[in-house]
This record gives sequence, C-alpha cells and structure tokens, in this order.
Amino acid sequence: MASRRMNLTNICFLLLYVAAAVLAGRDFYQILGVSRSASIKDIKKAYRKLAMQLHPDRNPDDPKAQDKFQDLGAAYEVLSDEEKRKQYDAYGEEGLKEGHHSSHGDIFSSFFGDFGFMFGGNPRQQDRNIPRGNDIIVDLEVTLEEVYSGNFVEVVRNKPVAKEAPGKRKCNCRQEMRTTQLGPGRFQMTQEVVCDECPNVRLVNEERTLEVEIEQGVRDEMEYPFIGEGKATCISTYRHPVFERRGDDLYTNVTISLEEALVGFEMDITHLDGHKVHIIRDKITKPGAKLWKKGEGLPNFDNNNIRGSLIISFDVEFPREQLSEQQRKALQCDGGTVIAAWGSHSQKASCFIFTRRQMDIFQKIEKIGEGTYGVVYKAKNKLTGQAVALKKIRLDAETEGVPSTAIREISLLKELNHPNIVKLLDVVHTEKKLYLVFEYLDQDLKKYMDSSQPVGMPLPLVKSYLFQLLQGVSFCHSHRVIHRDLKPQNLLINLAGAIKLADFGLARAFGVPLRTYTHEVVTLWYRAPEILLGCKYYSTAVDIWSIGCIFAEMVTRRPLFPGDSEIDQLFRIFRMMGTPSEAVWPGVTQLPDYKARFPCWGRQDINKMAPQLDPIGQDLLLQLLQYDPSRRISAKAAISHEYFQDVATQTPILHG
Repeated sequence: MASRRMNLTNICFLLLYVAAAVLAGRDFYQILGVSRSASIKDIKKAYRKLAMQLHPDRNPDDPKAQDKFQDLGAAYEVLSDEEKRKQYDAYGEEGLKEGHHSSHGDIFSSFFGDFGFMFGGNPRQQDRNIPRGNDIIVDLEVTLEEVYSGNFVEVVRNKPVAKEAPGKRKCNCRQEMRTTQLGPGRFQMTQEVVCDECPNVRLVNEERTLEVEIEQGVRDEMEYPFIGEGKATCISTYRHPVFERRGDDLYTNVTISLEEALVGFEMDITHLDGHKVHIIRDKITKPGAKLWKKGEGLPNFDNNNIRGSLIISFDVEFPREQLSEQQRKALQCDGGTVIAAWGSHSQKASCFIFTRRQMDIFQKIEKIGEGTYGVVYKAKNKLTGQAVALKKIRLDAETEGVPSTAIREISLLKELNHPNIVKLLDVVHTEKKLYLVFEYLDQDLKKYMDSSQPVGMPLPLVKSYLFQLLQGVSFCHSHRVIHRDLKPQNLLINLAGAIKLADFGLARAFGVPLRTYTHEVVTLWYRAPEILLGCKYYSTAVDIWSIGCIFAEMVTRRPLFPGDSEIDQLFRIFRMMGTPSEAVWPGVTQLPDYKARFPCWGRQDINKMAPQLDPIGQDLLLQLLQYDPSRRISAKAAISHEYFQDVATQTPILHG
C-alpha cells in the first residue's frame, strides 16, 4: 500500500513538472543565445546572425528548419520590445499570451475566460491577431571602408503615426452577457455589444531615425530587419575606386614602370583604414602577375578574427619614348631602349629595343604577309647577311601603345626555345613602330600545300611534318602554353624539311584549374567543337583538334571542315563525325550553345575522311579528333603512336 502511495506521489510530481514546463513556454534567451541582461543591441546582433544561419532556404535538409526559424522570430519580437520583455521576464511565454489583465479573484473570468463571455466585474478585451502590413525592403549603400572597419549609420524614414484628436470615438467593442430578472425566480440572459469611449485619433507622418550597425565584413544583400517599423534594410556596397571585393578577399591593380618590372621595386599601398601595406619585389614582374598578402582582406562576418587576402595584380606601362641614360644604366643594358621580354624567374630579362640608327642594319626585301596589327617583311641583316623576318607592329600612342597580342607573343617566345618553334631574335623599337625580328623560313604550310596541287604532299613528308608539329606543341603544353591559333598559315617551313610554330599572338599561359577563356579564338576551320559550343574552360585539347584537321588536310589536299559560319562549321563536323551525344561526350548537352534540336547525323566511315591513310594513320587521326576533350590524345602521347615508327625527323622538300 505504501509502495502504491509512493508511486502515485512520483507520478503527481512528474505531472506537475511537465505542466510547469509547458506553462513556462520557450526560453527566448536560450533561443537567441544571449543572457538575461543582454542589451537591445546585443539581441539585434544575435538575431541577425542566427537569422542567416537558420533560414529554411539555407537548411533544406533539416525538417525542423521552419520551426527553428519561427522560434527565432518569436524570441526576437518579444525581447526587442521593452514592454513585452518585462512581461515575459515576469510571467513567461504563457503569461505573455494571457496578458495578465484578469483579476485572480474573479471566478467567472477564470472559468469562462476562454469562451469570451466576460462574466464578472473586470471585462477584458478579446484576444485577437492584429494583422501587420507588408514588409518594405530599402537598399542601404555603404562604403567599402565601412564594411572593413564597421560603423553605425542612421536611416531616416517617414512613418504614419496615430495622434490624439478632439472628440471621442467608440472603441474596444465586445460582446457581453447581461442578466435581467423577469420575476421571482425568473431570469433572462441576453448578449449585447458594449463599446468603450476613446479619444479620437488622426494619422500624421512622423520622422523616425533608425540606427543600423554596419558590422565588419557584412555581406551584400544582407538584411537588417526592424520589427514593427514596416521595413528591412538591405545592404549593398558602393563600387570602390581602388579595391574590389570578392567574398572576403580584396583585389586591386597597380601599374608599374618597365624599369620596375625588370629590376624590382618597393612601394606602399594605402589600405581602407589608412594603414600601409608594404610590397617588395626583387624579381621580374610580368604583366598580369599577382601578389597575395594574407590577412589583409576583409574581416569574416561570422568570425572577425579571420580575414581574407589582398590580391594585387600588376600592369606594366611600356615607354613611348626612349629611356634616359640613367634609366638605361638602372636596367643594366648595353644599349638602346628596353621594351619587353620576360624569361622565367631564374633568367635575367633580355634587353631589346634598339635606337632608330640601329634599325638601319636591316634591309627590307619584300612583303611576305599582312595581319591585324601590321605587316611581315623578308629582310636581310646588312652586317651578317642573315635573312630575317620583320614583323612590323603599329603603335597607337593615343590608345594603348603596344598591342596586347605583341606583348603576349614576346613574353611567350622568350620562354619557348625549341627547334620546332620559330625563334625571336630581337625586338626593334622606333618612334611609332615596333619590329619583331624572327628567324626567316621560306614559306608557310598553306602556300606550300597550294603550290603542290594537284599532286599533293608525299606521305613521308606529311608524317615528318606531323611529328615535328606534335613535338613543338608538346613542348608548349609542357610549359603550360596553349597556342589557340594553329592553322597552316601559322606553320612555317624551310627547304630542309623543318616545320615550326609561329604567330603566338593568341597564345595563353594556362593554370590548374583552368581559367575562363574567350571562345573567339582559332580560325573557324580548325576550331574545336567545345569552343564552337561555347565552352569557356577549354584546355590543351583545342590545339590537338586543330592538329587533326591539319593532318587530314595535308593528306587529302583539302580542308576537312571548311565552314563559312559557326553553325555551318558545327554541322560539317556533325555530318562527318556524327552528332555528339552524352554517350560519346559526357556533358556535351550542358554546354552553353548546345541545342537539343540539332539534326541527328550518324558517323561516316573513316575511309571517306582520309582514304589515303593506312589503318594505323586512320587510328591516330581519330584519336586526334575525339569529341570528348578529356579522351582526345595528348601531343606527348601522339608522338609515341605506332604511326611514327618509321618517321624521318626531317624530310627535304622535293618540290614546291
């Protein structure tokens, strides 16, 4: 019996505990992660951070995300309101809901309160949900300096406010039960609408000043809500004249002189808060080089102790006039004006540009070509008798000076020293012209193929040219350079049977992972399908496709895919190779310019593409023309292909 009483007592205590927990409601301070003594500013700050972390859109896999977010909103609404917070601290969430307007001694109120009959002498207003107006989002533009250091910004808004006016009005209308005695022992209960009298009100526009704390590292599009003010402030950052924000990193660009690029420099960059970032370079600085300064970026919003990096990129300003004697000595050159050439970091920069007088040592013989930026001449060095090719580049002093293609070609050719890459001998600078001095080769492959019609090129010569071409391209790729413009016009040959890569104006150094490149490269007929379909993350495989097209053209004496527009070029490839699918080229349907409505062609027999080749040669051609760039054979692997077992390193030209 005693045991039963003990169990009954334990159950009663447990029920009382559960009831007390239910009545107590949610712990709003715990939900916000603040103490009971937290200031309004601390509560707002905690809410802003948690609102971003707990938003349902950021937690799609959490089934309780919506409940957590609603709890957070309820906690903020109560604790950010001084009156509600006092009531919550005194009576908890249940007391906050009841409002504690009823008299504890009024049994009718206690008993019938939930039904709204309002028995007793202390009527209370019926609980009701007051609808809110729509939220308003207001953009607040802040400076990058404020994002870096933090700040308080005042936002002034006009808000309609109810003010007292003369006269009275009915208010707080409610239904009450009235008891009337009709006679001895006879009562009648009726329901009546009862209203109070309140002062009249009128709406007036009133200026309200809201203080927004711009915290360090605040992100764009972040919202600062003001509950009850009908608005939320959405942060956006002004464009800064010096620094650009990317996440927590800052980017800036610095222009240095050619002298500084070659011999090094020391400088200070003034940061957003005024402190100096010191930079020292004692090595060659190429155009586009980047320098990382860790910890000099923006503070991380979630943890201000963590900072991003400051990334400084460098432009090199080329001289438009000859350097002074003092500058030449600083550059440690033996003569003339320096224009540009960077070797690897282990090499000293080469000194090029000569004076106008030294240009006289070259005698122009004939014009042998013309391009976008100038003309190519065959010339002779009067002192040595050596034949050279002079590539004249026009300089526009009113715009950018030296074209970027020329700068790119100079810098790359100084690093690419290989028997199958045309050699840059010198650079000559005059007042309005820049001359690149190359070794001279007799003609380009395009002219030779045209002159060999209709007999065509001997297959041993085709094999030799292809082998040399692959060797030159393999060397480029091993030095992280994509040529991007391989075509017969850019392949130079001599009578000894050598072939060399030329015209590196569109070439690019590449990194890992691959960066985004423009797809407006490579002459149309030799353009890889991934470029035609809009891929911007292409690789060395684009050069391999071009080599495959050149290989087929040397064998068949006609271009493989002579399209007259991008879509015509694609369809010519599809008709020959078959329309690509996910099976042969995973990811092709996701490329920007791929269309599901492309005609569906089947693949043609390889004998129709290059009937002159034996099966081994046809196998190599198909590997060079694989649709999927990741499956396309590399230049290094192609050199070891069975097709080259009997190759001659150089085969002299028999006719041309």
